[in-house]
Amino acid sequence: MNTIAKRISDFLKDFPPFNMLPKDELLAICKAVDILYLEKDSDLFITGIPIKNQFYVVKDGAIGLFEEETNTLVDKCDEGDIFGLRALMRKDSYKLTAKALEESIVYSLSAELFENYITTNSEASAFLMTSFVSNTRYSEPKPQNQSSEKIQDFFEEQSIDFSKNPIHCSPETSIKAAAIIMTHKRVGSIIITENNKPLGIITDKDLRIKIATGIISTEELVTKIMSSPVITYPENITVAEAQIAMLKYKITHLCITKDGTPNSDLAGVLSEHDIIVVRENNASALVKEVKRTSTPEQLQQS
Repeated sequence: MNTIAKRISDFLKDFPPFNMLPKDELLAICKAVDILYLEKDSDLFITGIPIKNQFYVVKDGAIGLFEEETNTLVDKCDEGDIFGLRALMRKDSYKLTAKALEESIVYSLSAELFENYITTNSEASAFLMTSFVSNTRYSEPKPQNQSSEKIQDFFEEQSIDFSKNPIHCSPETSIKAAAIIMTHKRVGSIIITENNKPLGIITDKDLRIKIATGIISTEELVTKIMSSPVITYPENITVAEAQIAMLKYKITHLCITKDGTPNSDLAGVLSEHDIIVVRENNASALVKEVKRTSTPEQLQQS
């Protein structure tokens, strides 16, 4: 057995979500982990740069996440804490700077490991996604009073608003006509329906990859490039469920139907952007900011 991988496994098995994985899968992850050494005050990543295909776990030391403009410490990640995962899911540039607060050792894990082993494990992915939605760190829950527990439970099960007037077209629509509709309606997707039941979906990405490249003619029917079957969920889908589904299926849109199956009427469409809006306006983030403050002045600034 790989001695280094075994040592990494012995460490990660004590922290969620890794302690929720079968031993063989955890060991497979550990064999692909990169070990990073950071001197005090050195940066792992900085605000504004494109994300790396990695997320991180603190082995030793401490990593601070800073808001660059004010150099404000937003969060401190200690032993066993995961960071960098929000940026990885967002597939954008880093919003914070990660700096070693002291001499530190960090485990670096690839997005592929996350997708292959964690998103496919219902318990592990649910833990991470609910933690992600509620803006808490990915570590063992600390004792909370009854009020804070209710706040946490609420956001883990928070329903999400979705577009209740989805733009749709028939299977006989040309790609060009569908693109014109999307442009006029200023939407990033169009659902292909028959008898108001979703058959497929076309997104801006499909138009870029399949049409703008000249691979397929715009005169073809939408069925030529639509993604089908669609992934459907009921109207009471939670934020956590939506995030898990998008990660699991590697998609950016979900079709919402009356009973959650493709065989019922289309009720709406939920996009990755809708989730980002919820997360950035999540009241639990405000709760966390309040908990960090110790004076009225700090509370006013937060």
